[in-house]
Amino acid sequence: MTDQRERARGALQGHERLVAAFRDREIKSRYVGYEREQVETTVLAAEGAPGGGGELYVVLAENPFYATGGGQVADEGWISLESGQLEVFDVVPAGDYQVLRARPVEGETVEVRAGDRVTASINRVRRQQIEANHTATHVLHWALRAVLGKEVVQAGSYVGPDRLRFDYRYTGKVDEDELRRVQELCLLKITENQPVRYYTTTIEEARNLGAMMLFGEKYGDLVRVVEIDGFSRELCGGTHVRGTAEVGAFKIVTNRKHGADLYRIEVITGREALYYLIGATETAEELSDSLRVEIEELPGAVEDLRREAREAREAQKAQALSKGLAEVGSLVESAESIDGAKVVTGQVVAADVKGLRQISDDVKNRLGGRRRSSSPPPSTARRSSWRTSTPRSPRR
Repeated sequence: MTDQRERARGALQGHERLVAAFRDREIKSRYVGYEREQVETTVLAAEGAPGGGGELYVVLAENPFYATGGGQVADEGWISLESGQLEVFDVVPAGDYQVLRARPVEGETVEVRAGDRVTASINRVRRQQIEANHTATHVLHWALRAVLGKEVVQAGSYVGPDRLRFDYRYTGKVDEDELRRVQELCLLKITENQPVRYYTTTIEEARNLGAMMLFGEKYGDLVRVVEIDGFSRELCGGTHVRGTAEVGAFKIVTNRKHGADLYRIEVITGREALYYLIGATETAEELSDSLRVEIEELPGAVEDLRREAREAREAQKAQALSKGLAEVGSLVESAESIDGAKVVTGQVVAADVKGLRQISDDVKNRLGGRRRSSSPPPSTARRSSWRTSTPRSPRR
């Protein structure tokens, strides 16, 4: 959480620098990225970034690039103009417009001025992966509430092309069976290919419709609602797929606790999930080949190996203790009398501290005229040195 706060402070400073670049200008840009992936448009403003390095700040009249917000990362893509091509690598919201952070494509020198006509194009493949993860976030939110109850409250999210992360508050413990049920419900809704719709309405109408809203979030009079047919309705400004089947594969990777009542769940979808599942399958195939069993029999084969290893350790410990106890007789016979006390000094084989204690007690009992049987302790064998005497307490 400290790292996250530091990143947020750094992002804020970067945002302030970008806004400051155009603070004294009347600029209004229109975001068209919900409907269009490529647009012919005009440069409204362009400035070199402080410190040089070739980075540029650009504002377009019509902008298809989604700016960082609502947990969703910014789009990437390209701006093409007569003098060359710029690579857009970040987009920052600045009130009535979005600032594109761009740099010339490697090897090119590009001049950009206000009034230039350009073609702006998002990286469509990357956007598709982000859309899949954002829609999957809404499906996951619904599934968590369906399995754990309505007390589940969203506490933050990250939606990128590689994965989605969803933070939620829940006072109970989430066990493996519940997590498995969440996974199954998400897969069910995704494979049903439920349509995903988005529309703008008033905040009051959204409340009447029962749309989910983030606690503490500030909303305007008009809000955008994302609705997955029949089960999910949330206020959201992000981009989404048209049908849930576009999410593709869905795999929960982790679900860890990050506080008294805060959980963080991470999920991969689409291509990333397929890569993960292929890698896991290949590993299972290698193991099944090594153990000469079918993949379905791997759990039983692994359990057999664990049992054999456990039995081998127990046998080794029993053998070590037996050897140590066998040496006790000769040690007792060599006991010396010092100041009226019988002292035994020697080195024996002991399985562990517990085994050493058993051997020491056996020596004490024999010196006292008693003998008791000892059972092998559970641990690995090792050599141990000790000294014991009677009637004083034995030192180990």
